[in-house]
Amino acid sequence: MSTRRCSSHRNSKSPKSSGEFLPVPTAGEAFWDGATIELIGEAPTGPLYLMLSDGQNVRVARRVEFRSKIYHPLHIDPSILLAMRFPTKREHFGSTAELFTEMRQAFMSHGFSEDVALPTTYFDFATWFPELLPAAPCLLLTGPPAEARLLLELLGCMVRHSLLLGQIAKSDLCSLPMDLQPTLLINQVKNGGSACELMNISGHRCAFIPKNQRLVNVYCAKAIYLGENGECGNYGDSAIRIHLPSLGGRFPILDAKDKLEISRKFQSRMLDYRCGNILGVRQSIFDFPEFDSGIRILGRILGAPIVDAPELQADLHPLLRDCQERALEARSSNPHYVTIEALLFHCHKEPGEKVHVSKITKTVMAILKARGETTQITPEEIGKILRKHGFFPKRDADGSAIRLNDAACNNVHQLAHRFHLAALQQGQCSLCLQVLALGKNGFR
Repeated sequence: MSTRRCSSHRNSKSPKSSGEFLPVPTAGEAFWDGATIELIGEAPTGPLYLMLSDGQNVRVARRVEFRSKIYHPLHIDPSILLAMRFPTKREHFGSTAELFTEMRQAFMSHGFSEDVALPTTYFDFATWFPELLPAAPCLLLTGPPAEARLLLELLGCMVRHSLLLGQIAKSDLCSLPMDLQPTLLINQVKNGGSACELMNISGHRCAFIPKNQRLVNVYCAKAIYLGENGECGNYGDSAIRIHLPSLGGRFPILDAKDKLEISRKFQSRMLDYRCGNILGVRQSIFDFPEFDSGIRILGRILGAPIVDAPELQADLHPLLRDCQERALEARSSNPHYVTIEALLFHCHKEPGEKVHVSKITKTVMAILKARGETTQITPEEIGKILRKHGFFPKRDADGSAIRLNDAACNNVHQLAHRFHLAALQQGQCSLCLQVLALGKNGFR
């Protein structure tokens, strides 16, 4: 593959002269046939150029002409440009296994264990292909703040279009250059519930938010530090969760020179990996169908970007199995799931009867108490959960209630199956047996 610098690149098949084209600002393009336009910097703090890769040649210029359009780099505020990292060139990455192993070793050489380095490396690879994945890669970190800052700084040297932020609120997303598809590395999130909202909003491919009479797509990869004992249970199953242990020995500190060396080592090679594997990731059918849907999505997010390395894809299985087990364990004390479990109990005990929300609340509290939980739940909170899942209590002389008719019982059983509730496995009613049979035949 040849590489050369030029003032512009024109597709020889274009019927128009370049003077007829209106310049198009771009932060990068991935075309259907694997051709790409990428942002690169002449130097870490220098101006941005465009790199056009059409599968045979690579050209670098301030403006490139390709398929009847002229592209130039999107304007980025200098303060943001200084905070981000871009490749300065494209360099042959070798093999997927070699690049993956070197990146994993870079985390381990700074004191992190294999249990931390392995999922972090999968996340790193995924950030280079966000537009091709079913959801944005998301890494949730808990543990000591110093270790979290170190890991975020290391990620800032390796992920695509990294932007390390001290803190962020949901309302700040539209102010960032989201056209860049940045990988946000967030050391602190304002307000307790904002991290969950941030992930839910920016994790969907069409995450449009209105701003100044236009729509901003805030879809992006992100790593979020939730605090030393932050709660990771309410962010869905399609995020990687890592609890960082304290590092032993002398604590490593990254200075500017260290960061520059790590960036130079990985950014140019990951750029080559992205350009060479756009089609492979787009066409990937990688899947682990035995897992719950959220874990399957996580498996695709982490597995599809691993091209021509089936052994590394296979290594995801124990990681995803652990994620599934943690998810199921978290559900056992989550009021949302326990409410469905309580409904299942009443479906078996009182099918066809009217059950008041206050009674369902007592059942939820009894289940939580039996599991060592002391959380206090009110009927109002249970009512909100019921409505969220399609049950709409109606008031009578004794309060709000729902009737467990055939439609309601069927919905409860479907939800119990969807959430993999253990109580369903113990049921012997016809609906339990029917739902379990469907599950065994591959229906989810």
